[in-house]
Amino acid sequence: MRIVFVFVLLFSFVFSKNNEIEYSILINKNMVDLKTAKLIINVLNKQLALNEEINLFFKLYTNEKQTRKDFKSGKIRFLTVMPVEYFNNKKLYAKHSLNIQLATINNKALHTFYLIGNKKEKNILKNLAEYSIAYDAMAPLSLIWFKTLVYKNNKKAFKKVIHEAKAISKTNSLVHSVFFEKKKLSIISKSNYETVLELNPQVTKKVNIVKQTDEIFFYALTLTRKNDDKEEVKRFKELTMGVNFLLESFTFSSGGVFTGLKDLNTKDLLKSEKIYTDFLGLRKKYEGK
Repeated sequence: MRIVFVFVLLFSFVFSKNNEIEYSILINKNMVDLKTAKLIINVLNKQLALNEEINLFFKLYTNEKQTRKDFKSGKIRFLTVMPVEYFNNKKLYAKHSLNIQLATINNKALHTFYLIGNKKEKNILKNLAEYSIAYDAMAPLSLIWFKTLVYKNNKKAFKKVIHEAKAISKTNSLVHSVFFEKKKLSIISKSNYETVLELNPQVTKKVNIVKQTDEIFFYALTLTRKNDDKEEVKRFKELTMGVNFLLESFTFSSGGVFTGLKDLNTKDLLKSEKIYTDFLGLRKKYEGK
């Protein structure tokens, strides 16, 4: 059920004539298996059909360009996007958004990420070419942080240093792979790592925190389209509260739970955006793109 999280984060709300609310879900096909996505959408819709108080359904989208076009035109009025999507199209979203909110995961809007490895491994950062890396599929910005670290430390293309980078949907697997194997590294949020420790305190005997970020990373942004209909915006906020309650009934293997929305202070994004900007410059320098 961990994969449900991406659908909750990447949604838009469209109000139809019969007062029904549609969740238009934008996913990255390279990050999520489409067959699994469709299966979970069907499961969620069946769950929602049993709740008479929440009149909505989920619909899946994979065309990012079309989604941006529909948000710009006003066809989509409430849209949630992940960090890279926002940073790459910041001017468009700023121009057409009434306000922006951060999705909170485990009751936190901003997160620290850990780079973890097996305790038996020494001088990991100096010998990165010996390792493969796994990261949370829901937090690709954490991999960008790690790639920036690799560029700065090794002065060469990422693939010339790390032979494999793999996105993992079940974040407890990020810890287990490091626990049982050498030459494996993982990137995991502090909150998810602590959840795994609560379930299995023995992890600390074999797993070491190699490096950690500041508390600056976020999972997603919710954008409210500029609109004169104040009642619609009010209803959106009320609906979000209802959805938060609904999502709390789901149990995720990683412990990562969507717990609501937080009004954005633009300063909250400056440090993570700076890392992304640095990444683009270093990638161009060492990858030629």
